Amino acid sequence: MNFNKTKYVILFIVAVMIVGTMSSNVDAEEYNWQKLKTTYKKFIDTPNCIQKQNLLKVLPHEKIRKINDEVLDYIFANLSRLEGLAKRGDSNAIDILFKMIYLTDGAYTERLSIVLGSIISNHPQEFLYAVKNNFQIVTASGLSSLVGNLGPKYVDKVEKRVIELEKRYGALKEVENVPDQIRDLCLYELGRQIFESRRDIIYLNGNQKMLENAN
Repeated sequence: MNFNKTKYVILFIVAVMIVGTMSSNVDAEEYNWQKLKTTYKKFIDTPNCIQKQNLLKVLPHEKIRKINDEVLDYIFANLSRLEGLAKRGDSNAIDILFKMIYLTDGAYTERLSIVLGSIISNHPQEFLYAVKNNFQIVTASGLSSLVGNLGPKYVDKVEKRVIELEKRYGALKEVENVPDQIRDLCLYELGRQIFESRRDIIYLNGNQKMLENAN
């Protein structure tokens, strides 16, 4: 990425983040959690296009201040159907997962990030379109986690982590019909994480050799 393009991407990010900070959060009391649960249950029972659109309509457009643990526990206990659709590249399902970030924090937000990131390798175009359509959410939750959180199975497996991150990088690089700044931003973040993981491998290998020489 050249300097001019990098500068343009940074300015784009800053502008969107400023807009994001201007949005007011929604109190839990103002948000109809029961309607969300009812709509989500209908989606689970009949996961067709109509139910997906209905679910998109009831999801919030800004961050909820106070979450409803009972409703979120129900949703995430029954996330597999939505997760499966998203991993098959269903654009509505991917958008639903993005918008659910407004409802969550902590472990549930991390789970959403892991699921969304897992879409990249097989459906990079759908992922980038979702990033474009939900960019305010991306700036609020952090792009780093969305593109690079590989989940617990990659903990302490740095070499496998590099392989998976490079796979995601290669998939996104091939996508052409999305705004350059969206793709380049994701590539930049993945490239940074790949570099850091490779550096960790060098340190680990170097320390191992030092231990062997000491013995």
